[in-house]
Amino acid sequence: MPTSKNRRKSGKKAAKKRFAPKLDRYFSEDEHGAVESSLKSVESAACQLDPSTNVDLGADLFDEDAAPEDAAEAALGRAQEMVYEAWLSASKRARIALARRALEVSELCADAWLLLAKDEAKGLLEEREYCRRAVLAGEKAIGPEIFEEDVGYFWGLHETRPYMRARAQLADCQWQLGEREDSIAHLQDMLRLNPNDNQGLRYILVSRLLNMDQLEAAESLQAEHKEEGFADWAFNNALLQFKKHGRSTFADSAVKAAARTNPHGVSLLLGEKTMPKTLPHQYSPGSKEEAVLYVQSNALNWQSTQGALEWLADSTKNIRPKRKTRR
Repeated sequence: MPTSKNRRKSGKKAAKKRFAPKLDRYFSEDEHGAVESSLKSVESAACQLDPSTNVDLGADLFDEDAAPEDAAEAALGRAQEMVYEAWLSASKRARIALARRALEVSELCADAWLLLAKDEAKGLLEEREYCRRAVLAGEKAIGPEIFEEDVGYFWGLHETRPYMRARAQLADCQWQLGEREDSIAHLQDMLRLNPNDNQGLRYILVSRLLNMDQLEAAESLQAEHKEEGFADWAFNNALLQFKKHGRSTFADSAVKAAARTNPHGVSLLLGEKTMPKTLPHQYSPGSKEEAVLYVQSNALNWQSTQGALEWLADSTKNIRPKRKTRR
C-alpha cells in the first residue's frame, strides 16, 4: 500500500474546505449539552500554559500573507511537533503542558487531545470525552474529501493517522464503559477505511465479536483475513467453532490446530502455567510471549463460554506438553 497518494496531477495542493463535523456521529442527542459543557472546560484548561515547560512557539508561526487554510495547516503542523516532543518526555507534567500548548496553537491536533486522555483524564468518563474531542478534531483536520476519495488508503496517508489513533482509543474506552456496540461499530468502520489494518484492529474486533456472540460477523472477518500460524486467529477460530457447533469434528479439528500453533496458549488458558506480572512488549509466532498476549485479551471469552475450557482440556490432552511432577 502506498505511503502517500497524489490525487492532483498539477502537484499543487488544493485548499482544504472548511468542515464542521457532525456531533451526531459520536454523541447521542441527550449527551450534546453535557459534552459541549465538558469540552468548553477542557478547552479552557488547554489554554493554561505551564511556564515550567519551555517551548518556543515562534513569532513566524503564521505568514500574514498566507491563505487561512495554509495558516491553519501550518499551525497544526507546529502543534504536532509539540506532540512528538511530548511523546519523548518521561514527565507526565511536561507531556500535559506540551499537549495544552499544542492545543492553544491548533485545537485540531487530535494527538494532543489523546495525550490529555492518557495523562490528565480522571477516570474513564473523562477519558472518553477527551477521546471524542480527539476524533472530532482529527476528522475536521483532514476534511471531508479524504473520506470520499481515499477510503481504503487510510493510515497510508500520514495526515489520517491521528484520526485513526483517536478512533481506536475511543473504541477501547467505550468497550470498557460497556458501550459495546458503539465500540464494535468504530472498529468495523476503521477496517473499511483501512482494510490493510496497520493498527491490528482485526484481532481486537474478532475478540469483541465473540464476546457479543456475533458469530457470523466474526467468521466473516476471519475468512477475510487469513492469519494462519498466529495464536490469535487459531484460538479464536477454535472458540468460534465451539460456540457454533459445540463438541464436534469442526471444533475438535480447530482446537487441535490451535494447540499445534502455540501449545503455550492451551497451558495458560487452563491455568497450568501462570501469567507473568508484566506483559511482553514483543513476541514471535509460537512463543510463550505470543500466548501471554492472546490470553490477556481473550481469557474472559473462554471462561464465559460454558464448557469451553473443559472441552479444550479434553481435546488437547494428547497434544500439549505434559506437566512436570515434583519428586
